Amino acid sequence: LEYLIDRDLGTDGLILAPFPSATRLVDAIRISLPSSIDILLLAFALLLRGKNGRKRDGAQALGVGAVILSLVIALSYAYSVESVIGMSPTMAFRSSLCFLLLAAGLFLLDPEEGICGLLKRKDAVGKVARRLLPAAFVAPSIIAGLKLMGDRVGIYDPSFGVLLVAATYMALLSLLALWVLRDLGRLERERSGTEAAMARKDELLSLTSAIAKIGGWEFEVATGN
Repeated sequence: LEYLIDRDLGTDGLILAPFPSATRLVDAIRISLPSSIDILLLAFALLLRGKNGRKRDGAQALGVGAVILSLVIALSYAYSVESVIGMSPTMAFRSSLCFLLLAAGLFLLDPEEGICGLLKRKDAVGKVARRLLPAAFVAPSIIAGLKLMGDRVGIYDPSFGVLLVAATYMALLSLLALWVLRDLGRLERERSGTEAAMARKDELLSLTSAIAKIGGWEFEVATGN
């Protein structure tokens, strides 16, 4: 709230109220804006956890938001981005790692649902998720780091660096899409082959039953039908 209205409400000083001699540390202990956002995201995610439908999806989305924000802060330290590190107050590097661990713990609270459930699936959906989700976080981090390194060393001018980043994304996404589509095509061929084999077996069974003049039926014990 203090960041939204741009006014000091004195809430940070309440922590040190019992220690008058330590009031000079109020600015040092003030929670940074990124930390405040992460705390709110994870808090609301925990409140929505365990719900059904859209609320559960909302909890996962809030967790992903906390991961992205914490990862951006961690990368700003790794890449020495002064515009982020120099904010006062700012989130410490170790704090960003703690928030990443907290978000991971949030996902692991429901191992059969959400992101963890997708990653654990044995079908084509799980295979695609295990390839796309890591690439969505790792590839941009590496590409951004290489682009920033090239700018600082002076290998190319910034405008050409943007073109290189765009071309790199195009190449990586195209390769990833082809990799996923190849496996999906293979799975589709296997499914079609299995369905065709089952259809031939059903046809053979029907023909055999007609020749032998026998029939079959199904009985559901639970319903009595």
